[in-house]
Amino acid sequence: MNANLQELYDLGTKLFEDGKLNEAEPVLAEVIRINPRYADVQNKLGIIANLRGDLRKAAEHFEKALELNPRYTEVSLNLAITYNDLGEFKKAQDVFTMAAQIAALDGLPSVFGDGCRRSFILISPQPAAAVGQSEPLPNPG
Repeated sequence: MNANLQELYDLGTKLFEDGKLNEAEPVLAEVIRINPRYADVQNKLGIIANLRGDLRKAAEHFEKALELNPRYTEVSLNLAITYNDLGEFKKAQDVFTMAAQIAALDGLPSVFGDGCRRSFILISPQPAAAVGQSEPLPNPG
């Protein structure tokens, strides 16, 4: 990674983690313009799009991230939630099932037991400590 790209990546990630999504988005988009092979940046852009209510764009980013890294469980969950919000229930179920199977193969702890809760990583640019919340999130639609 060249120095300029690394600086952009670090800046975009920091802004995202600090919840400064309006500032993070153009920086992360520039990272993807330079090198579209960052699954984690695609995921961040998907989260930003989802928070803005642009579910189609969010799904596109999550789909790209999964193309780059099919075992990226966090993205699978984000995509399943986004498909569900779009009313694409079969797609949501398929992605969710695949994520659960991959997680089981990888020996990851189960986060799949309560299928109705939205306590995953999506819509949470906060640090990982906030991820385990069990309150359902409102539907932005």
